[in-house]
Amino acid sequence: MTTASDTSALPARQRPSVGLLLANAASLALVVWIGVDHTSLGLEVRGARVVALSAMPLWPLYALSVAAAAGLGVFVVIELLRRRPPDSRSYRLLPIAAVVFFAMHFLVLPPALPPMPSDWLAASQLLALESSAVITEDGLLPRDPEALAKQLSQMPPPYLRDGKPMTAWPLVVRSDCDGPISALPAALEPATLIACVSADRRTAWVSIAGTGGRHTGPATLVMADGAPFSVKVQAMRREELPALPFELNAQASEEEPEAALPEE
Repeated sequence: MTTASDTSALPARQRPSVGLLLANAASLALVVWIGVDHTSLGLEVRGARVVALSAMPLWPLYALSVAAAAGLGVFVVIELLRRRPPDSRSYRLLPIAAVVFFAMHFLVLPPALPPMPSDWLAASQLLALESSAVITEDGLLPRDPEALAKQLSQMPPPYLRDGKPMTAWPLVVRSDCDGPISALPAALEPATLIACVSADRRTAWVSIAGTGGRHTGPATLVMADGAPFSVKVQAMRREELPALPFELNAQASEEEPEAALPEE
């Protein structure tokens, strides 16, 4: 018969270490945080024609990951209440599942969010136009919007249309302008360039219809320092380009003969 003193002498079951419990808690928190964020993002842009993302988030996969992590969290709590020994595999399932989730999120799936807002990326693309000129045979900007769009930007827009990366900028052209637009035309989609061309077709002011810093929504003029962002573009003939500050001299490029050493 076992006495009370014998029972107290039996080794008590230890609880898992604090580090192991913190690893489970951190794994659950990070998976839920990333999963809920991308699930809500996917639901927000679902059905939108133009979105300011790098790739469409696979929100069903993230929602399933959140549900699985929550289920494992409940399982770990039940195992704690049942006083499972610290070496039980039950306490390691959640950290292992979190590692698999992070590998999927960071290494397998393409990042949904761009490195900076798409409106900023679009503005940085057009800033290069201010230091260059559109070279044409007649020194005039093309009348065809598609040809003008190719002249204005060679880089694809940092937006998605119908869930796929855009390959070219749509362009809306306004004629007989003396400056950039101050308001967008009606029924304009985001991810569109608006070119206000002067009457002589030598100058254009290019603005961007973005999403206003949101992931999706109605078209909004991209702003900079509280004013609509625009770049001024000028057309030139090749012979009108400013001359270089120096001219290459063919004779200067030739190697000079070595001077003969004086005879002793």
